[in-house]
Amino acid sequence: VLALFAGNIGIKPATSAILRRFGFRAVLVSNGVVQAGAMFGLAVIGPGTPLVAVLGLLAVAGASRSMQFTALGTLAFADVTQERMAPANTWFSVSFQLGTGIGVGVGALLLQVAGGALGGGPDLAAFHAAFAGLGVLMLGLAGAALMIPRAAGAAVSGHRR
Repeated sequence: VLALFAGNIGIKPATSAILRRFGFRAVLVSNGVVQAGAMFGLAVIGPGTPLVAVLGLLAVAGASRSMQFTALGTLAFADVTQERMAPANTWFSVSFQLGTGIGVGVGALLLQVAGGALGGGPDLAAFHAAFAGLGVLMLGLAGAALMIPRAAGAAVSGHRR
């Protein structure tokens, strides 16, 4: 867990520069692919995986998660007027927590389904299948980010193309 949070905190100083350089859309798409890659990486680790590989994977996953949360949280308020900020904050907080809960639920459901389908309950193979399923889901979400306009949030990030 320490490696995950090291990645999470380690990316923070570079987040604004990355968003300024590439823009929200490009960051959300490419970072979604990185997140999917992290899930696929988790789908193949096992007892024989070198500790340094696991730590590196967790650090990348943490950095990616932090980048995604920061980009989405910033973009959500990019075009909100000061008068609408309080209700927008409430709406964002509720929807963000709901999304997080749904994500945990989907992960748990994938684990249960994989465990049942593989006949072994929630064993290592079931965890591998669940992480692979989450990776596929994240690729879909990265694709959905392609629908974000290229100039979205440019006033906040300073990104110009």
